[in-house]
Amino acid sequence: MPRSRIALASIALLGAATAGAGEPRRPASDDEVLERIPRVLFAAGDRLAGLRARLAEDPRDTDAAVRLAADSLEIARREDDPRFFGHARAALSPWWGLEDPPLAVLRLRAKLRERDHDYRGALADQRSVLDRAADDPQALLEVANLHYVLGDYPAARAAVARLEAAGEDAAATAARLPLDVVTGHAERALADADALLADPGTPPALRGFADVVAADAARALGRFDAAEARFRAGLARDPGDAYLLRAYADFLLDRGRPAAVLPLAAARLSDTGLLLAHALAATRAGEGGAAAASTRRLADRFAEIRLRGSDPHGRYESRFELELQGDARRALEVALQNWDLQKQPRDSRNVLEAALAAGRPAAAGGVVAFLRDAGTEDADLAPLLDALAPGGRP
Repeated sequence: MPRSRIALASIALLGAATAGAGEPRRPASDDEVLERIPRVLFAAGDRLAGLRARLAEDPRDTDAAVRLAADSLEIARREDDPRFFGHARAALSPWWGLEDPPLAVLRLRAKLRERDHDYRGALADQRSVLDRAADDPQALLEVANLHYVLGDYPAARAAVARLEAAGEDAAATAARLPLDVVTGHAERALADADALLADPGTPPALRGFADVVAADAARALGRFDAAEARFRAGLARDPGDAYLLRAYADFLLDRGRPAAVLPLAAARLSDTGLLLAHALAATRAGEGGAAAASTRRLADRFAEIRLRGSDPHGRYESRFELELQGDARRALEVALQNWDLQKQPRDSRNVLEAALAAGRPAAAGGVVAFLRDAGTEDADLAPLLDALAPGGRP
């Protein structure tokens, strides 16, 4: 496969963790470890300190700000540490409200807006990039991904077509595969992802992305043994991939194997998605103490996020309300609000599950129509669609 001339590092950010900060608490003893320094800081600490010193002297040093923000984004992604998203935002603060900031700032601002689930704001920034640099491959890749998240699949495919026309094969493939999974072409997505994994010339970032797509495509097709094999292969390549860990934890929960989720999630409870998975797994496994502790920690984390003036990720909060609090009506309210923002399969599923639990099937009508129009075929969604509208699934 021809290599794209762009860096595929942005692929690793497509599923970047949206982890909440840990809740404040009093240590149990003087020996308790309060904080672990991100491993990457031991290697990058001097560079980051130098960049901060430059910004302290001149907060409008664009080069230093961009370098510090980019480094902070990468640390936040690799270490699941949301503080570094804040560091990135602070570095860009002199240009944050400008309509026409420097191009490098615009790219990073788009990624931070995406992280905050301001997908339309991120899309506007990426379009501004394209206004200045027509057919910029990284911006087109981001535009395709944002349209995918928003559920505008024709617009996403238009961005893919522009990448293909520009000869950006790797980026076009990265943008197309998730679209194929959700539009009735999971078989093709699985074959193409497996081909990428078998090709020794596939760039490492794209290889990790292909692991995720192959596992998800096999799951959507109902080939659960094949999906698990691909999850395991991906984690063998990168045991710390938070996105893959979350997806695998959900997969195991759906297969009725909560005990297998507990050790998988326990080591990464700083990640809100994995903390939720741990609470769900402990509850289903009958581990009362662990379930209560993780549920309480999750509730505290949501409260902490609200104290900072933000809202918890609706995808996680909806499941929390439905499965851990037993409040189907609140879960449906949150799921619908979240679905207005983003329309990935898990977001659609949350609405379907909450509508059934709340006894309000009509509330899921928009989601059912969306899935039908997209041609979505998904083994985990099919039973829910049948329950909502027997014989009327997409």
